[in-house]
Amino acid sequence: MAKPKGTPNALPWNPPAEPVVALVSGGLDSTVLANLLAEVGRLAGMYHANYGLRGADSDADEALVHQWATERSIPFRADRFALKPDVPDLQATARHQRYSGALDFAASLGVKTLATAHHANDAAETLLINAARGTGLAGLVSLAEAREGLVRPLLNCTKTELEAWARAQGWVWREDASNAVPKYVRNRIRLEVLPALERALPQAAGGLQKTVALLRQTQRFLNESLERESGGYLVPSNWWPVAWDLDLSLWEHPHADLLAYHLLDACGGWEAEHLQALRTAQVGAHLVRNHWEIWVERDRWIVVPSADKPQPMAAPQPVFPQETKSLEGFMWSDHRVLRNVQWSLETTDVARTADGSLGTASEPVLALPQEGAAYVWRTWNEGDWMTPLGLSGRKNVSDLLTDAKVPSFSRKSYPVLASQASDNEVVWIPGIRQSQSVAVQETSRTFWKFRAHYL
Repeated sequence: MAKPKGTPNALPWNPPAEPVVALVSGGLDSTVLANLLAEVGRLAGMYHANYGLRGADSDADEALVHQWATERSIPFRADRFALKPDVPDLQATARHQRYSGALDFAASLGVKTLATAHHANDAAETLLINAARGTGLAGLVSLAEAREGLVRPLLNCTKTELEAWARAQGWVWREDASNAVPKYVRNRIRLEVLPALERALPQAAGGLQKTVALLRQTQRFLNESLERESGGYLVPSNWWPVAWDLDLSLWEHPHADLLAYHLLDACGGWEAEHLQALRTAQVGAHLVRNHWEIWVERDRWIVVPSADKPQPMAAPQPVFPQETKSLEGFMWSDHRVLRNVQWSLETTDVARTADGSLGTASEPVLALPQEGAAYVWRTWNEGDWMTPLGLSGRKNVSDLLTDAKVPSFSRKSYPVLASQASDNEVVWIPGIRQSQSVAVQETSRTFWKFRAHYL
């Protein structure tokens, strides 16, 4: 067959603006991608993932891609993964391994962008799959032409166009027999649903592609509008360095649910019904989803990654004034949580600090009642109490934390210094209160000074 005249631009593809590493399986789509990228000088490297699921056929795929790269002096890397066909969520696992390996290879070449061979038919299949799952607009057009670190140059090309072009050019590729097995959701959509849809509506294939294109335009417009409308509602929290504050005035907006969905999409992907449940919840109520948490506070919600919120201490730490040199934890001070604090400890017979004071709630001076006194540095427990300096009678630690407006997401993990000799008696809550029992008196002779260092 004679090659058609013209350049790769005769196809409706979008060449990347910079060199890329292409993920190449050896099939039709990625073979076309590799050839087009090479012809326009944008192919910086080729990455192949061999999962060994088809035995000798998998090795033949790798050999073909390797030979193609070698003949053109294109940097090449193939990774082999020992996946089993019955592994749970096989396709997601394979995808994660494939992209991780490709990113590592690209970094070794100093390349910032990957390229995949997704095309218009893939986008139509994704539209049907995600629509059936009940996803939002972003899911319907999740195969974007470009996002940070990834481009899909063939997304405007149909499978038919790619095959016709490849045959006309005389390019060689391999067919993956597993693509003809209706085992996976995408294969069933491709092999069963779309053919049935085209029999009922002959224009279905083209119609779905037009729908995807229109939805992409709609998404771009909507995102721009949402960016304008949502400014100021979600801001970095001054309460915790890796958290976000959601201003509750958001719910007065006529399109509050849509704005909330947009704002929180990258923070766990919250559905409207989840957020509605929190709108009438009490302070301290929270929800957890996809490693993110939303906590209800008095005047805002705090959105925080689960792994980065304050954690309870693994175990209580015995503290002896004459021996212990430092303590570590976090502290509530000046209406914000100080994430990493280390207190150096010093025993002395001088009560006053350098500025002439008897210390503060953040850097206290405590009177030691007797030689050999011992304490415990631990997370506070329900039932803990204190006789606060300057107040009358006992107070529950939980009430003192609430009165100080410590955010609820960090309250359960708050560190305290407790008496080892008395069950549940707390002598110091960092940044908040110290106990009357360790207050400096005229008869006190030995003192314990704390100095905070903010790490």
